[in-house]
Amino acid sequence: MPDTPGENTISFRHEKSSFHRVIHVDGAYGGPAPGNQIHIALYSELNPVPDVVTHSVTSEAQLGEEVHREQRGDVLREVEATVVMRRETAQALHEWLGKLMELMDSEGDEQ
Repeated sequence: MPDTPGENTISFRHEKSSFHRVIHVDGAYGGPAPGNQIHIALYSELNPVPDVVTHSVTSEAQLGEEVHREQRGDVLREVEATVVMRRETAQALHEWLGKLMELMDSEGDEQ
């Protein structure tokens, strides 16, 4: 890759939007979307926060032990982001991820 732009080149400047954040992804689901696009919802898996926790109260008006807990489900899948992309973009992403995994595999062999 050349160090300086020349003829027949284009430079892209990268800037993070004000909504940029790092997202931990445990999985994804989705499928085809209208307009030859692909819809992907990225999620992280967490222990659910209880809806209700009940504690006893001691005679000294102190918080006692937990006596009851209500929560929905064993694992919460929190959808962090939904992305919609053209098929061509998904193909390029697929190829890029494949190359990254090959690089990681080859570097793993050297260690």
